[in-house]
Amino acid sequence: MKSTLIYLFTIIIAGLIIVGCDKEDIVNPIPIDPLEGELAKVRTSTERYQNMDNTLSDGYEDIDLFAPNQGWHYLNAGLLDEIFDMEKPEILVYAPGPNGGLMLVAVEYAVPVDLSPDAPAGFTGSDDVWHINTDFGLWVLHTWVWYDNPDGMFNGTNPLVAQNQLEAELAKVRSATEKYQNIDNALSDQYEDIDLFVANQGWHYLNAGLLDADFDKDKPEILVYAPDSNGGLMLVAVEYAVPVELSPDAPDGFTGAEDVWHINEDFGLWVLHTWVWYDNPDGMFNGTNPRVPTEP
Repeated sequence: MKSTLIYLFTIIIAGLIIVGCDKEDIVNPIPIDPLEGELAKVRTSTERYQNMDNTLSDGYEDIDLFAPNQGWHYLNAGLLDEIFDMEKPEILVYAPGPNGGLMLVAVEYAVPVDLSPDAPAGFTGSDDVWHINTDFGLWVLHTWVWYDNPDGMFNGTNPLVAQNQLEAELAKVRSATEKYQNIDNALSDQYEDIDLFVANQGWHYLNAGLLDADFDKDKPEILVYAPDSNGGLMLVAVEYAVPVELSPDAPDGFTGAEDVWHINEDFGLWVLHTWVWYDNPDGMFNGTNPRVPTEP
């Protein structure tokens, strides 16, 4: 009996709530902005690319293109066609983040001009103004779904994104080498302990397969580890090494003049330490770091 009364009471209350609702609220719900709905779809489809591993595994490649107030561009060439698909941007844009690495800030749509003489239809409304990149022959549209842009969602540049190229290059190095904070990853990627400890530097792990004439900021030839407070090792720097016999002159290296390379006579290598993982009061590219112990 008691349960029957509770059931009837519930039915009565539900009826009163329905009657109390404005009929227009039911028939005409508050409309959703179509553009906001589309941008939400973009965020949902690209959220996984906040993890760079997903970016690379899905066919996006680093094309080594940094643009001030934009960032680093990663292109999926397989998506280049005449179709605008908001959920499959051709380009992902990354910029230095608060942790010193790279963070996803925007997506960029790209349609070859020879496949679409007119600007693609794009998003709902007229805010998305496409531009032609004459260097690449592409209609392009930046969409800042992952980083607020005071100049507008579809503006080509963002004043809140770094324009310093060296800073952006160092962020890229951190992003590429973060995994090596776990020394097991270094060993599995062919970095070998060469049993070399240098005072105010640390222990050196060399990947001999990377020794060539090229400077590749994302693939340092040497990783440098120093003792940590727990008795283990922590990644403190990366070191670039280029055989002198393959490059009589110092490699170009990073943007600017701060990265001064030196010849290691013992190994016949141009070398450059880069302290991306441990602050060095003597400078990012100094050969030694006074904060690193002089003994193992």
